[in-house]
Amino acid sequence: MVITTSKWKILNKYDFELLPGEPQQMPDGDYSYYQYLNKRWQETGKNVLCQEFLLSPHKRSKNANDLIVAEPFGGCGVFSIAIQHLLKPMHHFIGELDEDCVRQLYFCTSSYPGVTVHQEDAHERLGVLPADIYVCDFPFFTLIKHSEQNMWVKEMERMVSHEPEAIIITDGSSCRWHFTANNLKKRGYDVNHHRESYAKVFDKYFKEKYNYRVTAVAYHGTCFYIKIQPARLYLDKIAIKHIPAGVGINGLRPQ
Repeated sequence: MVITTSKWKILNKYDFELLPGEPQQMPDGDYSYYQYLNKRWQETGKNVLCQEFLLSPHKRSKNANDLIVAEPFGGCGVFSIAIQHLLKPMHHFIGELDEDCVRQLYFCTSSYPGVTVHQEDAHERLGVLPADIYVCDFPFFTLIKHSEQNMWVKEMERMVSHEPEAIIITDGSSCRWHFTANNLKKRGYDVNHHRESYAKVFDKYFKEKYNYRVTAVAYHGTCFYIKIQPARLYLDKIAIKHIPAGVGINGLRPQ
């Protein structure tokens, strides 16, 4: 049986090959990884550009590369391949629950040394192993859900206990921001119609709860990508980058 794969470029440079796969039904009508790549690959491209902005400062020198990266939501491996090229980690642990995605992850990372793929539930495994950088492409994460519904709190506590140099969080609050901003204002958060105001309230909450600060944010119309680091590394200014519509092709494009 001949399997036809699709070929892509990540960040206009790095080869990525995708096995055929079917989108899974997601809670709350959200898009699965395969659905994004089959139908909304430009959105994935913008996500990759966000990750590039946040991850690039963490690349080690060639002679001192002891970096350990944990990626608990591996998906189809787009971020995984970007991480490999941007950081070249010594060890890269990838977890994923979906069987089609796990098969795809084994396929697309097989030529990269130091990569370990496991089928696992992030609720059980995230933060169990120490890492220098956790890249957490959470399927459902917002400040309101985290602070009021305890969503991902245990997992965050496990990660912070290892004192990693950075945790990157995917936060869906950017989508329909005007509604989110109103909900935050009702709870006493100091936000406005500018999405960038979210960075400061996120920073204040995480400093008080975990002693971690927001050091960088990249965002577009549907997602925030937020980097938190130990408070001692905070430089008095949050680096912010907006990824505008129409540029996703620079992050991911079909061949």
